[in-house]
Amino acid sequence: MNQNDYDANSPIYADCLTRLGFSNDVLGMSHYCTLQRGEVIRICKTNGMRFDLIISAIPSNENAVLPHKNVDEGINKVNDFLFIAIQALGKLMRKDYLISAHLSHRLIQESLAL
Repeated sequence: MNQNDYDANSPIYADCLTRLGFSNDVLGMSHYCTLQRGEVIRICKTNGMRFDLIISAIPSNENAVLPHKNVDEGINKVNDFLFIAIQALGKLMRKDYLISAHLSHRLIQESLAL
């Protein structure tokens, strides 16, 4: 797997590592490929333990789509939320309390809907 493919699929790797129980105590992670072992992900935990996850795959000519949900929608929601939060803070700093309260109320409504 080349670097562009790895970067595009890094949320999938994070999701898989979380499912294996490596979510809260990972000190570091490295990724490399060898001819003998295939794709290797080395995980170092905070307690000093080291794990090598070896991924061997059968090459295929088809383009495989990994089963992972699209994160673009979530990123757009977060960006919209932060944009409105910054607007509300700016209005509050300028003592425009009515618009600041309105924007804050909108953020609360969107948070409850998420």
